Amino acid sequence: MKNKYVSCLLLFGTLTIMLPVCSSARSQANLGFSVRRHGEHSKFDELPFGKRDHSLGIDYEFHESTAFWQFGLSYTPDLSIKDGETEAPDYALTPTINLIAKDNMYHGGIGIASTYSDIDGGEWTSVYWQFILGFRFDISKRLSLSAYGYYPFKRWGELADFRFKDVEYGLRIGAGF
Repeated sequence: MKNKYVSCLLLFGTLTIMLPVCSSARSQANLGFSVRRHGEHSKFDELPFGKRDHSLGIDYEFHESTAFWQFGLSYTPDLSIKDGETEAPDYALTPTINLIAKDNMYHGGIGIASTYSDIDGGEWTSVYWQFILGFRFDISKRLSLSAYGYYPFKRWGELADFRFKDVEYGLRIGAGF
């Protein structure tokens, strides 16, 4: 099982390195830093995040005219103890791959992720989905500020159980090149 995750991380790293090399002259790239506020999800209890946990992230975006790929990795340094648990992991790492459509300042898309936490000798969550909805403001010609809402979920059938309290929030500052 661990080999599967190592292979996914190696593929993610290779794509991150290869995308700038393969990009065309009309496409652009963006490197960003983000902060995300997590919450304890009411249905998806496999996630290690508790109330008011925060993660710091770095990501790379490969833009075309109407959409972009976003490859990221976030680090959660301190996790709170979830309801019903006796201890909290020291940290969590979450690699993500998102496909986001854009229309001027409005963005919306879907992504996949898996979270590694160091509890019980280290374990990965199963791969899960996340809806992303937000907007981006250009601060200057190269700098931008984004605000996003994320809704993580495990199965498509669980979308009928949507609750606004399960939405997570994030801010991102990016530099285009």
